[in-house]
Amino acid sequence: MKRAWACLIVAGAVALGAGLAVGAEGPAAATPPAQATITLPDAAKAAIAKAFPKATMGKVSNAPGRGTVSYLVAMTEGDKKFDVRVSEAGVIVSVATPIKVADLPKAVSDAVTANAEGAKVDSANKVEMRVNFRTQEPLETPTFIYSIRLVKDDQQANLMVSEDGTVRRPPQFQPIPKPTEAPATK
Repeated sequence: MKRAWACLIVAGAVALGAGLAVGAEGPAAATPPAQATITLPDAAKAAIAKAFPKATMGKVSNAPGRGTVSYLVAMTEGDKKFDVRVSEAGVIVSVATPIKVADLPKAVSDAVTANAEGAKVDSANKVEMRVNFRTQEPLETPTFIYSIRLVKDDQQANLMVSEDGTVRRPPQFQPIPKPTEAPATK
């Protein structure tokens, strides 16, 4: 009989411990796991340092590519902020610099007006393309495109326009992602 009581007490303690570990919020810890820090390969670091010797590197994130590994690096040089997309092999793919909507070339501004579909321009970037995006081969002379972020209701889209006003990628509106909320703590 003592053995049965001992087993019952141990089982109760295990169940209570499991209940405390799970808590009211369900399994897992109350804080989400930290995202891993992304480290740039040496070739990518060297390419950025050579191209932008006075700039400071900020946040690094993975950038979706066409079968290649590349990174998006937030940069600061004085009061100028820009983003550099660099391949794993150290090839600078593009440099995106914020631009005021009022400073867009007329042909680009006209293309935005014609394709905005009633949306408001949220932001714009002038993007210096140093690589052919389809082939990933370096360009002899960089080309420029404009990336325009449009917002309409709870939808967003990017419109890509060449300097001459040619729409390279029309807007495809998607829901704006909701920020994730941290679980309540007691």
